[in-house]
Amino acid sequence: MSSPLLQHILETRQVWRWVYPNELRIAAAQALLRVDKAVGLEKVAASGIDRKELTLEPSDPEPQASVIRQRRYARVKLSRNLTAVTTNLRENFRLSIPELNLGGGIGAGERHLAPARCCH
Repeated sequence: MSSPLLQHILETRQVWRWVYPNELRIAAAQALLRVDKAVGLEKVAASGIDRKELTLEPSDPEPQASVIRQRRYARVKLSRNLTAVTTNLRENFRLSIPELNLGGGIGAGERHLAPARCCH
């Protein structure tokens, strides 16, 4: 049964912080509410997760923004940089990526790139 695992992800603490990243805890809470609504409501109430984080609505939408972010994720500093290679029709080049999150990351390349969001 998945309920005990979801509860574990949602509840597990390590001294002053949660063991699992907030986005994983939110996903576990959402799943737990679908699998076992009564237990889910009880566990979510004690989890410190804001009820509005459980919805898939955009957070703080800006009327003039060209894109909408569904969620904000904490960046994770990688133990070593990830190397990536761009692919396009003109020219490919290497990127060094020191930080990632579920919504993107940060990186440096052989030449200047304007900040952008990937759509694939």
